[in-house]
Amino acid sequence: MVVGVWGCTGEILVAPAVAPTCGEAPRLKRLSAAEYQTKVAPLFPDGGPRGLVVPFSQRRRTDLFSTWAGQASLSEYDVDDVWSAADAIATAWTDARPQLCTGSARTPSCLRAVFGPLLSALWSRTATDADLSALATSLDDAERELPPKQAVVATLRELLMSPDFLFRAELGVEGRLSAVEVAGALAFTLSEAPPDARLLQLADTGALETAEAVGEEARRLLARPAEVPALRRFLRELLQYENATLTQKDAKAFPFHRPSELIDDTEQVVERLVTEHARAGLHRALLTSDLVYVRPSTAQSWGLTLSTDAGVFLHDRTRAGVLTHPSWLVAMSEPDHNHLVRRGRFVRERLLCGEVPMLPGGVVPEVEKKPGLTFRQRLERHSSDPACAGCHQLMDPLGMGFEAWDHLGRAQREDNGGVVVTRGELGGAGEVDGPYDDARQLMERLAGSPEVRACWVKQVFRFVRGRDVGSADRCELERLTRAYEASGEDTVALLEAMFASDAFLNRTPVTP
Repeated sequence: MVVGVWGCTGEILVAPAVAPTCGEAPRLKRLSAAEYQTKVAPLFPDGGPRGLVVPFSQRRRTDLFSTWAGQASLSEYDVDDVWSAADAIATAWTDARPQLCTGSARTPSCLRAVFGPLLSALWSRTATDADLSALATSLDDAERELPPKQAVVATLRELLMSPDFLFRAELGVEGRLSAVEVAGALAFTLSEAPPDARLLQLADTGALETAEAVGEEARRLLARPAEVPALRRFLRELLQYENATLTQKDAKAFPFHRPSELIDDTEQVVERLVTEHARAGLHRALLTSDLVYVRPSTAQSWGLTLSTDAGVFLHDRTRAGVLTHPSWLVAMSEPDHNHLVRRGRFVRERLLCGEVPMLPGGVVPEVEKKPGLTFRQRLERHSSDPACAGCHQLMDPLGMGFEAWDHLGRAQREDNGGVVVTRGELGGAGEVDGPYDDARQLMERLAGSPEVRACWVKQVFRFVRGRDVGSADRCELERLTRAYEASGEDTVALLEAMFASDAFLNRTPVTP
């Protein structure tokens, strides 16, 4: 309820309650590196320009997912990358074409045959006669100053640097997304590729106007969940096990350590879990499954002995979900020791959608090194400082269970000469809060937490929408969370519902 004072009369006015509005503001969404690459790929069936540096490959540190490319601007570094890529692509495409419709040969039929597929690929929609006419005008203008071939390169370079190519529009027409915008959102988000022939046809004929039609196309693209590029990318980026290659280990001290293969071990398990659980409890399986994939070259990291020369799936009761795989444990470690704080922060932010304040600028936390004390014991001394305790209380109790494994993912009972203790305290997970004995108990509690289910929905939403959530998303997130629980925790149905919802298909007016 809003209370206001009218003028100076002292009259009290009570504004009527306003229901929350479900819907997004119109926006432009810049292409991600993967989307840029897939838009260009159809231009070169035999392979693109050699040494092409794909723009937008460097993710901003503030981006939770690679899909967070929503800013309607380019940095000076982006502009340089875009220009270099545009020049390379335009030159390679022109060099590969014996017919360029120059001079008197620039007829409508020639333009459609030669440039029609190009424009359709660049704009992710069927090129119209008006598009080709505008292109002809641009080519005519360029040829007044440049030789015919260079005129084509210059014109294509301009197209490759235009907003029509670099951004996906989700602006809507009179508050409703157009069929072309819906087709692009479905295809790029789920397939990381431009719309296929079916989506283009539906968009051209206006058959993507209803929520039912959009839901049907989402179901088609999600028919084989394990083969959906976006779902696999979402899980890699959410769980962060792919960062195992970023933590350097001493190759001489640990010659058995093979981070790339450890990541693939986890990928094998994730693919199996997606196949079996995408329609029922995928987030639970990822947190609690004891299924592992081990190969001879990674067996030592798993602490297992194999009697086979090939990789195999096993059930390892000492492990509980992806967060106990060596790949994730390595990704959340330092070169020579565990990182209990980082692991706890992951649980707080990625699984519970909580927030941990950033360190003040210039502050570098240091944990005293002392023989005979485990990292946990040394950390407890550090976090007892009143200036540090508040933030550490949000993270440390959630990371203690993972001390059962060392910084290479191997089981350990001692650390730095001290006895490892894996007991901790779960907080912020609702009805399942309380002390836990080890990582398995922690994971089982988290898997059953309503807060974790709500966070899973929120993380999927963030990835699909390519942005963080705002206050206007509250009612949509509540609706999706209820639907997720009612569906038996069906992640595929959750994705379908996100595209077929009024909140996605409608665009609310932008208020000044």
